Amino acid sequence: MSVSILLNKQISCLANFAQEHNLGSASLVGSILLAQNVKTSNARYGENESVEFILSDDAISSGEVYDLASYYLSNSREGLEGSKAYELMVGICKNAIHPLSSSHTLDPLMGLPIRLKSHSFSGTAYILDTVSEYMFEVVLFSLDTNEWVTTHALKSSVVFIEVSQSQLNFQLSIEQVAGIKMAEKNKRVERQLAQEKSIQEEAEVRKEFNLKFAELKPEYAKAVIVAEFKNDECGNGDDYYGSSTARRVLLAFSKHTRNLFPELRKAALNFEPTRSLATTGAESEHRENYSMGRGTFLTEGSTYSGWVISKEVIRNGVIEKAEIINVENSLPPLKTSNPTTAKPVKHTTRNGELTITGSEVRYTLSDNITPEDIEGIKSAGFVQSGSDWVAAKESIPHAFLVRAFNSGRAGIY
Repeated sequence: MSVSILLNKQISCLANFAQEHNLGSASLVGSILLAQNVKTSNARYGENESVEFILSDDAISSGEVYDLASYYLSNSREGLEGSKAYELMVGICKNAIHPLSSSHTLDPLMGLPIRLKSHSFSGTAYILDTVSEYMFEVVLFSLDTNEWVTTHALKSSVVFIEVSQSQLNFQLSIEQVAGIKMAEKNKRVERQLAQEKSIQEEAEVRKEFNLKFAELKPEYAKAVIVAEFKNDECGNGDDYYGSSTARRVLLAFSKHTRNLFPELRKAALNFEPTRSLATTGAESEHRENYSMGRGTFLTEGSTYSGWVISKEVIRNGVIEKAEIINVENSLPPLKTSNPTTAKPVKHTTRNGELTITGSEVRYTLSDNITPEDIEGIKSAGFVQSGSDWVAAKESIPHAFLVRAFNSGRAGIY
């Protein structure tokens, strides 16, 4: 088994903690602990190394002290039992679980050290109380958070450890047990108050957003188009797939609830980080409209990371909270010019008839239209309205007009 000599910084953390809990001066404690650690290293590797202890003002939490103490003990075992270093480490470990008081009363059951069978936790735990005929309340050390946490354990899973100072299997006093339970109660109260505060703050933010959204939402709007930035949270080497939303932006309003990719692409132009999605290939269009699917959305590359654009229906006048950017020009309703000032102009195309009234273009298709033609019309920005397709004249791409007419743009402008 390998042995490491701890850094002065690490020894100082233990020594300063010991001084804080009246176990001796930090400089003396540190010198004793380091000497024991170096002694073990020399014995393991047959060396005669000498290391000077230099005290620093480093300090860590009591949970981190307990974790560091376990590391120290595993690297300082040579002649440790019965030594002054061992006595100091017992005091450090006890105080790291909960500070000792002037009174030190022991109970026949409370505070006894135990191990738990069939449990993910493998270290020493301590009994705090009897919950029921079948259950104990215990406290154990979490290596994930470096904190002591309380939990319940079946009595059948408990294995009692013989109390022995020589093996560091000490019993907690009644005063320590009471202190641990009080600290845990205070933590629960703090968590509850923090949760209530968070809920209240979120409600206020939500109310403010709803008011702002109501002012901004046009009467015609039935849905919104949003962009969400996803952080990949897929498992590494397992079959878990998922993501979290780091940012959510309102791009545009829509006067219908249909999921149309030309509309999503157009909305992408309203926000600089998503503009590239307006011109990506068909592989960026995802249709997961099935059980457990994620709906219709537009994204490039991985579907679990990066910007994702989708439509959200407005329900009861509200949507999920999102950043509001300048959406004044985002997919406004198509305005039909006053017939008294703008006369309809009709043009025959290869697939039907275009009727232009002011800034509105209405496409009436012939009976021999193909699915490929429909996709081309959608890509040009047309939205179905009854049996026709409608678009704003200025938004129709030149390339579409060239394809649609037998003789150029046929004077559409």
